[in-house]
Amino acid sequence: MKNDIDESVSRTLDGNKKILPYLPELLQDLWSMGSPPERFLMLLEPLHLPPGKTKALDLGCGKGAVSINLARHLGYRVVGVDGCKEFLEVARTKAVEFGVELLCEFVSGDIRDFVKHARGFDVVILASLGDVLGGPRDTIGRLRECVRAGSYIMIDDGFRKGREKYHHFKPHDETLSELLSFGDELVKEVINSDEEVRRINESYCRDIQKRALFLMKQKPSLRRLLEDYLRTQETECELMNRHFRGATWFIRRIEPRPLRSED
Repeated sequence: MKNDIDESVSRTLDGNKKILPYLPELLQDLWSMGSPPERFLMLLEPLHLPPGKTKALDLGCGKGAVSINLARHLGYRVVGVDGCKEFLEVARTKAVEFGVELLCEFVSGDIRDFVKHARGFDVVILASLGDVLGGPRDTIGRLRECVRAGSYIMIDDGFRKGREKYHHFKPHDETLSELLSFGDELVKEVINSDEEVRRINESYCRDIQKRALFLMKQKPSLRRLLEDYLRTQETECELMNRHFRGATWFIRRIEPRPLRSED
């Protein structure tokens, strides 16, 4: 089981399992590792869901940036799930720092297993995890089981800009069609500009590079591993800038109307 989680975490973070022990240090300067938490707040705040009663599930919560902001600003009760225990330790510390430790629960585990049993949430968020739950249709199919009818699903991912294949990403129309294939309502779609994608990627790479160089000085034996990781990150950023457009989809789960007997 641990090997499966390690494989999932390393694939999500564009690395290999050898780099896993050093990820907490390499990503030390990054609290939020995807779209800024303010985006989720902007989408959810107009709903006026009741604080203290609204239950949110943050899958792949990382260091808890989104979870903590939902609790802090909207008063949601949040369960964050992630496969990296070191990230969860940071999340718990941050929750105490911001005074929301009673609203936040952080669980160590594989989100692929967690969604099989998670039920009754008002909001579920999957941010910057790629195809860990499958393609768009499989992903939305699993996530909608976690929320009640009429509740909300937020997916922060993206789509392919051109015809050239790039990882799991599909063109925009195809992605959106699959996400809405169960008849749910698209409340809002937020698409990042090319400049925003580039800015996020470059900032991400700079922070990682700074920590990697520092780690190389401390542990010269890691130089080759870290240099390979940095090259992978730089190549991935270049490919993303060329082929990828980030997007956040805000979807409301709609139950199909039962057929009348005369139908």
